[in-house]
Amino acid sequence: MLILKKIAVTGGMYSGKTTACKFLESLGAYLLYSDNVVHHILNYNTQCQAKLRHLLGSEIIVDGKCDRPKVADIIFSNYDLLEATEKIIHPLLLEEITKQYEILKQSNKYSCFCVEMPLVQEIGFSSYFDTVVAISSNEESITERMSHGTKSQKEFEKRQKDYRRRMHRQYSGAEKAQSAEININNNGSIEELKTELLELWPHLITPS
Repeated sequence: MLILKKIAVTGGMYSGKTTACKFLESLGAYLLYSDNVVHHILNYNTQCQAKLRHLLGSEIIVDGKCDRPKVADIIFSNYDLLEATEKIIHPLLLEEITKQYEILKQSNKYSCFCVEMPLVQEIGFSSYFDTVVAISSNEESITERMSHGTKSQKEFEKRQKDYRRRMHRQYSGAEKAQSAEININNNGSIEELKTELLELWPHLITPS
């Protein structure tokens, strides 16, 4: 039986990693978004909720689910709370990723197991994957994507603020590139990104 390779796609906000992942999915990859897994854990894992309630306060639970914006406001303004929150959530995240991989590797339905994971390097999960693909963009491209769809300067500034506070936790594009097996500079068109991914595809699905 062929080995189903585990691929992590990482990058900062507005780098184009989600676009890259969707294209890899169209080529035959199984795609898992780590953010979606975390959201599910926050909403439905009662033990996790109890720990977070004790750490961050009862106001973070609304109608039985975590108020994610409220959690973000708290932890991104206090590094100690951010670190403590991650210690609760990240083991559960890796457990769920591993569980899904173990199920999928029994079938021959997919070409590879691909996880979009912004913090894969920062939280020490790189060793779980066979290949880490880092997508990076320059500030001009990031600003252009950030402004796309905004209806006012106020909305754009809100996005900027959220971008800065979240990226404070992440490595820079250069730092991500240093510890990734594959690096893609995504400063051109979507078609150029797809062309580069298509060239990489055989490497991504071939067992090491």
